[in-house]
Amino acid sequence: MVQAPGGPGLDPTWASSDKDAVITALGTSRVWATVGHGIVNEVYWPTTGEPQLRDLGFLVVDRHGWVEVKRFVDYTITTPAPDIPLVSVCHRTKQWRLELTFVVDPTRDTVLISYDLGATDADAGPLELYVLAAPHLGGGAAGPNTAWRDDEVLYAVGGQAACCLAATPALERTSVGFVGESDGWQDLDRHGTMTWQYDRADAGNVALMGRLVAPRGVVALGLGANVSGARTAARASLADGFESIARRFVADWERWTDTVVLVPHPRADVAAQLRRSLAVLRCHEDRAYPGAMIASLSVPWGNTRSDLGGYHLVWTRDCVESALALLVTGQVEACRRVLTWLVATQQPDGHWTQNAFPDGQAYWTGIQLDEVALPVILATRLAELGHHDVEGATTMVRRAVGYLAAHGPSSPQDRWEENPGVSPFTIATVVAALYGASRWLDGADATYALSLARYWDARIEDWTFVSRTELDD
Repeated sequence: MVQAPGGPGLDPTWASSDKDAVITALGTSRVWATVGHGIVNEVYWPTTGEPQLRDLGFLVVDRHGWVEVKRFVDYTITTPAPDIPLVSVCHRTKQWRLELTFVVDPTRDTVLISYDLGATDADAGPLELYVLAAPHLGGGAAGPNTAWRDDEVLYAVGGQAACCLAATPALERTSVGFVGESDGWQDLDRHGTMTWQYDRADAGNVALMGRLVAPRGVVALGLGANVSGARTAARASLADGFESIARRFVADWERWTDTVVLVPHPRADVAAQLRRSLAVLRCHEDRAYPGAMIASLSVPWGNTRSDLGGYHLVWTRDCVESALALLVTGQVEACRRVLTWLVATQQPDGHWTQNAFPDGQAYWTGIQLDEVALPVILATRLAELGHHDVEGATTMVRRAVGYLAAHGPSSPQDRWEENPGVSPFTIATVVAALYGASRWLDGADATYALSLARYWDARIEDWTFVSRTELDD
C-alpha cells in the first residue's frame, strides 16, 4: 500500500458562497447540493446544517494542456422549468465542450452527475477527463479526514460521516492525496496527466481523483454514517440508472409545483422568477427536522474558512420570512411545519436563540427581538386563515409576547451588525406582533398588549429619527 506524501496538506476551507443553483430531491433522501462555478461545490448531509464536501469538479486534458473547469466562466445553465432544479451545465472552450447534469436521488443519499465530453475542434487531439472531489466530512468539527482507494472506487471518512465516489463506466485510474501536496490537481499541474496512484491518505485535508474511461457516463457520490452505507448508496443509484432517477426527481417536483398558486397572475417573466425563488426556498427546508428552514446552503467567505458555522443554520427571522413567502402561494402545510418547529425550539422564557442547527441546538446565543416577534406574526397569520390546529401555538405566543413586553423596545442585538438599541425594522416587527397577539390573549393581557403596541408605535419616530447630524446629511 502506497501512502500519499505531504500530509496533512493545506488547511481546509469550504467553497465560495457564489452559487449558481441549489438542488435537493423531494423524497426520502437527506442530501442537498449546491452548484457554483459550474460544478458541485458543497454537499450537505444528513441535514441542511451539515456540509460534508467542499467541491466535486472535473479536469480536462487536451493537446494544449489541462483545464480545471471551475476556473473558467464560459458556461451556461439550464433547467427543465424555473421551479424544477434538475440543473444542467455546459462548459465550453475552443477545443471541447463538457455537459454536466446534476441530480439528487429521491430515495437514496446520493448525488449523481451525468457527463458528456466532446471535441469541438479537430486540433483538440485526444481528450482525457478526470473527476476531483474534496471531502470535508464531519462539517469542519470532526478534524482531519482519511481517504483511500479500492480499485475503481474511492472512499473518505471523517467524524460520523463517510463518502464513496464511484462511476459507470468504472473509473480507470484512481488516487488519493493531501490537498496542495499530493492530490490529483498537483499531479496534473506537474506532469500534465495522471501519474500518481496513491492508495491512502491518513488524517488530513484529503482529495480523491479518478480518470473517467469513457467520454460519457455517470459519477455517483454516496454518503452514509459508515463506508458500507455510502458504498451501497452510490452503487444502488448507479444500478438504478441516471435517467430513471432523473425522471422520478422531476415528477416529484412537478407534483409540488402543481400546488403553487400565484395570485394575481403575473406576467410570464415575473412568474418564472417567482417560481424559481419559491423552489429555492423549498430546497432549504430540512427533512430530518421538518419546518427547520435554514437561511442559505452556503458558508459566508467559505473559500477562506473552515469553521462549523455559516448560513446553513436556522435563523428564526429568515425561517419565518421564507414561510410567509410560501404561504402567499398556498403552501399552508409548509408554514404549519415551520410553526411546529418554532413551538419545539422556543426557550423557556419565550425567546429564540440568534440561530440554531436544524435539530434545535443553538450555535450563536444572542437575542434579537425581531426573531422573537416574527414567530408570533406567523402564528397569527395562520390563525387568520383558519389554521388553529398547531398544538402549543397559544402557549408559544403568550411566552413570546411576555418576553417582548419585559425586554423591549430596545433589542440586545439589531438584525444587522448585531448592535444593541432600537431600530425601525425591529420595533415595527415587535409592534406588529403585539397587535396580532391580542387575538391569542384574554382580558387584561389583551388590553395591555394593544396598549403597549400603540405606545411603542407612536414612539418609533422619536426613537429612530434624527436630524442635523452626520447620519442625515
